[in-house]
Amino acid sequence: MIKEFAGARRTEEDESKIHATLQKLLNSSTESLKLFRLSRSIVSYEYDGRAIEISFPSFLILTSISGHNLLLVGSTGSGKTTAARAYGRGVFGSEAYLQISPETDLSKLIDINFGEMKEGTLGNAQKITDYVSAPFVVVDEINRVNPKQLNILQEYLNNGVLNLEGGRRVSVGIQTRSGRYQQKIACINVGGEYSGVLPLDAAVADRFSIRLNLDDYPPTSRDIVSMLESKEVFNAEKIAKMNLTKEIIFLFEKLDEVQISEEAEKYALMLSHLNYCYRSPTGLKSGINNFSKSICEGCHAAERFGNLCGSVRGVSNRSLIALTDLAKAFAIYRNYIYRDTPLMVEVEDMMAAARFVVSPRELIDEEWVEIQGDSSYTRSLDLLLGYIEEAMQDILSFEASNAFPSNKQEAQEVKDEVLQTYPYAHFSDVEDMKRLFAKYGKKEQVRR
Repeated sequence: MIKEFAGARRTEEDESKIHATLQKLLNSSTESLKLFRLSRSIVSYEYDGRAIEISFPSFLILTSISGHNLLLVGSTGSGKTTAARAYGRGVFGSEAYLQISPETDLSKLIDINFGEMKEGTLGNAQKITDYVSAPFVVVDEINRVNPKQLNILQEYLNNGVLNLEGGRRVSVGIQTRSGRYQQKIACINVGGEYSGVLPLDAAVADRFSIRLNLDDYPPTSRDIVSMLESKEVFNAEKIAKMNLTKEIIFLFEKLDEVQISEEAEKYALMLSHLNYCYRSPTGLKSGINNFSKSICEGCHAAERFGNLCGSVRGVSNRSLIALTDLAKAFAIYRNYIYRDTPLMVEVEDMMAAARFVVSPRELIDEEWVEIQGDSSYTRSLDLLLGYIEEAMQDILSFEASNAFPSNKQEAQEVKDEVLQTYPYAHFSDVEDMKRLFAKYGKKEQVRR
């Protein structure tokens, strides 16, 4: 009893420190962005009938806690770069600003101190810049990078190891108990609004696991009136510096202690199941060269939701990890707002985070977007996530019904037996479960 009480007290003390740290960070971010007039909530969802609203300054803090890079998209003049730089100054104390152009030579990540360079000692003369060592970097117009520099850029964005001339190896970011940390916010303009824009390489885009399009959150009338009435100009250079890197790292490391509920895990698995295919010899759509809807003709899964199954690809493992980490940050925020809710990732947190991690342009077929999503990627993503939520609720209801073994161990044994017969039936659709359990519903039948 004494140990249990002590453990409970430590948990309360720990949560109190988490709340105090988060509040300090939220205050700093809000102060830094007070002239960036965006009063709309970036995230809105409900937990147990209670509303959770996350503003733009709070959203940036939660992405920093997650430890993943953010791709900030918007039209010219939306203020994305200025906001990112102001946020860096107000929270991290500074921002390393990396401007990309087609002529950019990424050797600028390293400086050469010619005063120290002697014959055969180039490695000693190579000095690390803030682009490599700082905890926070703004990368502007990343879609203008020279394709020849992509290999260097990918390693840099991944917080990996840079190989310098002379054999010297340098790690990006700062070391923490949870690995290397450096958050990058990349800012890009929507569409081809100016010359020199290159298609954003898929591998580079994948390094920015969290994405936010500011054009989806236009200013309200109140925002516009406030802007017109104010004489203050939003300027990143005027933002007071406050270095809260230690606070960010503290919460970043705390993510490892946040547990994930069973329902939240199932939701993440369903997103990964989008890549499964009954027709594929490997069981995955990625196992078929030039996968197209023609392969789906006659498949029982093809007709539902306007042939969505044949029009989507699977969420990458990198994105699933980012989704889980962002959902953990959302859970910390929810627990901060409503102290009586569990400090654990619930399915509501996972569903709210998915909208910013799942990339519709990389996941959903353009033809499906045009026909089913009214040519809107945002609407198409909402439809897709709505289908996932609906299918998941059906599966949870089916698992709770009499048709499914109530004992968890017995239920898992039945699932294992079914998967031996149908190796590609990963329970991503309730119709699959009903069909399979109609044949293998009883434990005795499965084992005969």
